[in-house]
Amino acid sequence: MDYVQIFNDELQSVLRTKPSISKAKMVQITRAAIKGIKFYKHIVQTVEKFIARCRPEYMLPGLYVIDSIVRQSRHQFGPERDVYTARFSKNICATFETLFSNCLPDDKPKIVRVLNLWLKNGVFSPQVIQPLMDLASTPPTSRACPKSPDGNPDALGHSSKYPSQIRPNNGLQFTKDLLDFDYGEDDDDEGDETPTEAEPPLSSTLGKIKNKSHHSSSPQLKNPTQNNLNK
Repeated sequence: MDYVQIFNDELQSVLRTKPSISKAKMVQITRAAIKGIKFYKHIVQTVEKFIARCRPEYMLPGLYVIDSIVRQSRHQFGPERDVYTARFSKNICATFETLFSNCLPDDKPKIVRVLNLWLKNGVFSPQVIQPLMDLASTPPTSRACPKSPDGNPDALGHSSKYPSQIRPNNGLQFTKDLLDFDYGEDDDDEGDETPTEAEPPLSSTLGKIKNKSHHSSSPQLKNPTQNNLNK
């Protein structure tokens, strides 16, 4: 369970900074989630509790954490072995009810933007996304998650089956062809695809951070052209 504690510490550290999560911090949080994939249920619950209990200004960063973990897990392990997407789906309607009811007014369009990207990139199915979109346009007093035939509002549009055993790879590393996330204050600049820049991969961010750790100076982080030449 040490992995869960490490993840929780990384996530809680967000509350000690301004409500604009940095790329470096997002990489640290996502890496902790991937390393602790054996305890994915606990990690998902930790994120859900974070969103439910944090102040409104930290709710959008909490959503970005879900986005980053799900994208990394799906790409690194493939849809068949990814457990985070299905697990986050389990309570996703309740999570988005909390987001839309309590987030900052200026953050609501960014939440909808994340949903649009999930739909566009096939992260979650339309059956999962549409009820969440409906929540965005529903008055808070009228919001209610649609229920599946078995009466469970969070079982709509996804399977409830999870692998009984997760076998994390030794020396888990991020792959080199994920999206490059931009979680800073410029997320809503025209032309950006919040919370990501559609291409190139997240590995460019990871590479920059690794370069920074190996070379104390920071110019390489500011010169992506030079970074590409060095690869």
